[in-house]
Amino acid sequence: MKYLLLLLCFLNTAHANAPIKLLIKGGVQEKTQFYVLPITYKGDGVNPSYEVEEAIKVAISGAGLFSMSSRLKPPQNVENLNQWNFLGVRFILTGQLFEEKNSLILRLSVQDTLTQKGLQVSSVLMPDRLKFSVQLFADQVYRTLFYAAHTNLDTFEIMQNEDTALTNYMHSIVKTFKNAWSKTDNKGSCLVHINQMPGGGIFTHNMQENCFHNQTFAEEISEMVQQVEVLPYEHYQEQFNKSIHITFSR
Repeated sequence: MKYLLLLLCFLNTAHANAPIKLLIKGGVQEKTQFYVLPITYKGDGVNPSYEVEEAIKVAISGAGLFSMSSRLKPPQNVENLNQWNFLGVRFILTGQLFEEKNSLILRLSVQDTLTQKGLQVSSVLMPDRLKFSVQLFADQVYRTLFYAAHTNLDTFEIMQNEDTALTNYMHSIVKTFKNAWSKTDNKGSCLVHINQMPGGGIFTHNMQENCFHNQTFAEEISEMVQQVEVLPYEHYQEQFNKSIHITFSR
């Protein structure tokens, strides 16, 4: 009877939203690679390029989904996205800083080596609050990279007006599964439809047809999902969605 009441509660309170769709490539050790090329500076004051570069690197790598290797040597032709992709780098960032009266203008270009898409965006930085203003801008860039790498969003543009709470919810789901997924030599792609109950408990997970192109990979994914059991829920009650579709790949 307790089980029946729990099931009825789940069916009556679950949202009728479209499923959240996420992409997860590898476990916690398998991060999406990015690279920030040296930012150029044009002005008469002290060159702040290094400080701006470091703030951007920290903002992108700090959450644990992206990383930049300090040992990686850029290709001879840094504009050749295929060469970057061959090196395993997904996103390339280049920028220019210009002095303008009492402000600094940062023009940033972000290239996605996988989709061959790019975007350009500008931001006004405050010299007396440089670290803070760069951090705000870098957070926008980070969310843009998150959507490009971990959702099926068709467009590639700076994320300015998105639902921050929903982004954080999806981010937490991605990290939960990546933390549970051990690194192995298995390769494949597997779409899993997950139904969860209020509270975050995984009620069912249905492996889709493409999972079984590699039986060993399918078994690995199924075991990992069962290991998770509970998804983030506290602080995300308003963003909760009973249906989550995740494509796991390696």
